[in-house]
Amino acid sequence: MVNKKIENDYVRNWSQFELIDGVIDGLKMLRQIFGKIIIVTNQRGIGLGLMTEDDLHKIHESMKKVFEENGIFY
Repeated sequence: MVNKKIENDYVRNWSQFELIDGVIDGLKMLRQIFGKIIIVTNQRGIGLGLMTEDDLHKIHESMKKVFEENGIFY
């Protein structure tokens, strides 16, 4: 898990997304060891109609930008 869970809800937009402490350092270490990082996401919020695929795309793009700014490339 890379972001904090919202109890009884889902991250629906970037303003609700919060990285778990230590994730950036952990991903940097994993990238050094394995070369590539694969992150799999569960998108139940889309299935439940709470967000759109476009909403999800915006969250993913913002997350990737934070990773890139911290030297984590996918």
